[in-house]
Amino acid sequence: MEAAGSPAKALEEHVERQQQLLGNITQAMIPAPGSKAPADKLRTEENRLAELEGQLQVITTARPKVLPHPAAIARYVNQLADVLTSGDMGATGEVLRAALAPFRVVPEVEGYQMLGALNLECPNQFVAGA
Repeated sequence: MEAAGSPAKALEEHVERQQQLLGNITQAMIPAPGSKAPADKLRTEENRLAELEGQLQVITTARPKVLPHPAAIARYVNQLADVLTSGDMGATGEVLRAALAPFRVVPEVEGYQMLGALNLECPNQFVAGA
């Protein structure tokens, strides 16, 4: 459990408040099934909850004690960019799942928002200078 006053504890409390808000909005929608406003508000607040949960996961996930050498990270990022621009959708999806795991794609008014964190635990094929 996180200590009182820690960033994780504050974020956990924010997530709880956001979950309560979603419950309240859902309850408000029951008497107004045809109204668009509660549904729009619910979608906005669900996206906010997903963002908060992503932030909480990032700060509570154990980080490696030793990061790879900056040259290995640079090589990894360059090779990641090469795969992403190759047009190979299968390889791109695999690389994104490894590099950004866990991540969520949330629909927005104009496009999508990707929530997650970059995983710098370089796979062996990138560190070895492949």
